Amino acid sequence: MNSKPESALNRREFAARLTALSLPLGGVLSANPAALAVPADAAQALAPPALDNQYRGYIVDHHSPDPPALTYAKFDPEQWLRMYDTSQLDHVWVFCKGHHGEAYYPTRTGHMQPGLKTDFVKAAADGLRRRGMAFHAYYCIGFDDWAPMHHPDWANITEDGKPRRVEHPIAQWHWTCLNTPYRKYVLGQLAEIVEGYKPDGFFLDIMGQPLCYCPGCAKLYQARYGHAIPRGDEAVRLWRETDEFLYQTTQLSMIREIVQLVRSMGSKAAITLNGGHIDFRKEVLDLLDYTFAEPFAGNYLSAMFARGTGKLPQIGPGNVAKVYDPSPVSIFQAQAAMIAAQNCRPFMYSETMNQDGVLDPLWFRTMGRAFHDIAEIQPHLRQRDPVPCVAIVYSEKTRFHDRADLRGLKTRDQSSYFDHRSALRGAMEAGVQSQFPCDILPDCKLTDDLLRPYQALVLPEVTCLSPAETNVIEKWVHSGGLLVATGLTSTLDADGVKLSNFSLANLLGCDYVTVEDRYLANRWGSYLQRGADPLWKNLPDTSLVVEAPFIEVQPHPGTEVLATHILPAVLWHEDKDHDDQAWVNWEPPPPGQPSNHPAVLRNRLGKGQVIYATFDLFGMTDRKFLWPGDLLREVLLSALPQPPLRVELKHGQAALGTTFYKKQKEASLVVHQVNRAVDQLNGRAPDAEGGTLQIDESCFRVRRCRQVFPQLRDLPLQRTAHGTSIIMPPVQVHTVVVIEG
Repeated sequence: MNSKPESALNRREFAARLTALSLPLGGVLSANPAALAVPADAAQALAPPALDNQYRGYIVDHHSPDPPALTYAKFDPEQWLRMYDTSQLDHVWVFCKGHHGEAYYPTRTGHMQPGLKTDFVKAAADGLRRRGMAFHAYYCIGFDDWAPMHHPDWANITEDGKPRRVEHPIAQWHWTCLNTPYRKYVLGQLAEIVEGYKPDGFFLDIMGQPLCYCPGCAKLYQARYGHAIPRGDEAVRLWRETDEFLYQTTQLSMIREIVQLVRSMGSKAAITLNGGHIDFRKEVLDLLDYTFAEPFAGNYLSAMFARGTGKLPQIGPGNVAKVYDPSPVSIFQAQAAMIAAQNCRPFMYSETMNQDGVLDPLWFRTMGRAFHDIAEIQPHLRQRDPVPCVAIVYSEKTRFHDRADLRGLKTRDQSSYFDHRSALRGAMEAGVQSQFPCDILPDCKLTDDLLRPYQALVLPEVTCLSPAETNVIEKWVHSGGLLVATGLTSTLDADGVKLSNFSLANLLGCDYVTVEDRYLANRWGSYLQRGADPLWKNLPDTSLVVEAPFIEVQPHPGTEVLATHILPAVLWHEDKDHDDQAWVNWEPPPPGQPSNHPAVLRNRLGKGQVIYATFDLFGMTDRKFLWPGDLLREVLLSALPQPPLRVELKHGQAALGTTFYKKQKEASLVVHQVNRAVDQLNGRAPDAEGGTLQIDESCFRVRRCRQVFPQLRDLPLQRTAHGTSIIMPPVQVHTVVVIEG
């Protein structure tokens, strides 16, 4: 929860708290404290919405080099505030320090943007409070041009002894190192912001620095590990050690110090950093008040991931359109809707500032139309829980202990296979296309109680499993659950150490033999020889392609082999000497001879069953192969005849996203459908088929169904043998339907 502005600490209290943190008092307190006083009109401020009710956020992403590049010659705070009004915002991030190291207030410790003739932060904070908008302070940590250029010993140093810069053709800011006095500098400026402006929140950008070879890091590393920071191939070999060093010294300890500083000064500001559970460990994120992330898998899937892993999650889609090459309003509406539909709070940012500090107004008008939609449906977005059905596991242990790029499994274009992050994206996409309710279940929630409500569990290259997790999954399958697993799942222990066999071998119905990687260079490593099982009847009638590599396994007695691998006709190799046996063609080598290597297996145990693909099924979905998503849908349809809810579509499934929720304090369901083709077709997409919503009466007894957005109307009900059927309206951008019981 955010707090109202509090009275300012006096100079002695402020200095005492900085002293306790060993901050450089002489530099911090040299200016006139009145310059950082709380606004005189704070008493007139309107209370901003609570953090969990902030759904319409924005920041001008105006990292500003010194004049003459950006002059702020015509900067008018009121013009910015009018733009915020136009956009119907309820919270705004205000730049306090950007990537160039420039501060936007009269800092006592660093460098204020010299083009500014006014206190940018004060003007913004005062104006936002008058409007009842929450004021969050943006502060960049990792990138800072000014600090290392004026204090070379604060720079992040490369292995060859040079100051590290961002590797980007345009953006080439300097990296800093938090194991130098720059750490105290950051804490000092954050203390200034708390003392002077009482923000409702802090957004910390660019955490997680690269490995640094500065004297500070060298000393710390030697003390911790008894040897120098490894270099070259040795650094690759000791990646676990270097990762842990960076985590402990520049992430976990730094966040702890920041939180302790802010709280010690009496501030209840909501604190977060840029990056969710795909980037940072749970231990760090648990210290924060909410989870914010930029998309790693597009807005819809990234929000789906954040919904399952985050705390009051928020997704910032960034440049949803080009400021000076405008997109239709439907782009803004679709981007915001894709985030809100996944139970996340939408946020946007853009580079809309002209050289003189004037904002271009078109973006704000267009964004305002999208946020008007969010405001209209906001009551239906709150206090609701996803309907459990299919759980897709995100394994933090796998993400941080299993480095697919170091296992030597490479394609010709150096892409990694059996990679949990890629397979997770593909599993989410396949789950969305299935039109079954799908959630992300983090491995920390793989317990008997939390797994019990789900009918299906998907393990997309979840290589690292603990014995406790293995036991939970085994009991759940025997009690009637459907498990879908792929590739190298369960081949490592909880610490990333390779096992001699699958820890889930009894469930998968086979033993691990080896990785068949001879056909990596072929790109298409094999093809499916399908059996007669009805599972295949709705998939294309051809030898479906499989990417290399695959796992050789030995099936257990009683395990059904649903498909085997057809090996390629030839092994590709480069034609250097006009070799008439080399494959030279537009496409990879075609199917050759059938093999006895299982590709897809089914194992039945107790009341449940397991489908295991010996290859990276969902990584293929992530890499835009079509049939793997169809296979998951058919598996779910055959094994889950009575899911709580699902949507039936006549014509494909890729364009429509559907999410299903139960309100916490009401006897009602909320179904949110988004036309994802709007984004894919640059805002000019035809209406998507809404399909037929099927509701099982054991989940919910339907009394009435209303479309509440974009128009209000009743939808007719059809009673079925097992529940209720509702024909959903076509989806132009997004549709919200409320079902009452």
